[in-house]
Amino acid sequence: MSLIRCLDDIGGAENKLEVILAGGAGNEKEYAEIERLAAMAPCPVTFAGRLDQKTLAGEYNRSDIFVLPSFSEGLPLTVIETLESGCRSYRNCLYNPMDIDSPA
Repeated sequence: MSLIRCLDDIGGAENKLEVILAGGAGNEKEYAEIERLAAMAPCPVTFAGRLDQKTLAGEYNRSDIFVLPSFSEGLPLTVIETLESGCRSYRNCLYNPMDIDSPA
């Protein structure tokens, strides 16, 4: 929901943004609230649903920015996949992959 709410703040309409949300819905009530907020967003918000790997890779390749709107995931595979496609990736700062390789 935070991702949809921030669209006004970043100039969604002026910047001609298009938001595509991929994935399923775990919580029906939360999903309904996201749909409600998306209907009022200043730019188009598309609910793509669950995508097979080939279709998802195509979406990554045609996108400029990938946002992982999570407060608990640090570095999931999706971030690495989007970086491989040349897409800019934005996520939280919960996990720094360099921590693993840093000397003790």
